[in-house]
Amino acid sequence: MVGIEDAEFSSIIQLVAALLHVGNITFKKQGSKDAAEILDAEAHAVSAKLLGVSQSDLATALVKKNIQSAMETIAVERNVDEANLSRDALAKAAYRLLFDWLIRKINTCPFPDG
Repeated sequence: MVGIEDAEFSSIIQLVAALLHVGNITFKKQGSKDAAEILDAEAHAVSAKLLGVSQSDLATALVKKNIQSAMETIAVERNVDEANLSRDALAKAAYRLLFDWLIRKINTCPFPDG
């Protein structure tokens, strides 16, 4: 397929599947706190597996943000709206990087004359 190796094609399919599952991750308010927590454990687990990261790392990336001060880094919990934006930003960035890679790959592919 247009100069794409079988292993690369499998990785593309795996990434797209992961991002589709990432889009299914939903959040809820954590008790009386304003902090978000992941509501859909299955979408979260499948996404993490397909992305090749631990569930805890994916959860941390989605529901916490790091604020860097001069002396330390502070982890701050995101609210539900911020967690949704974080999830969407992850998917958009990955899709953009995949698209850019595909375009570079296609542009370097030799095509027969004629």
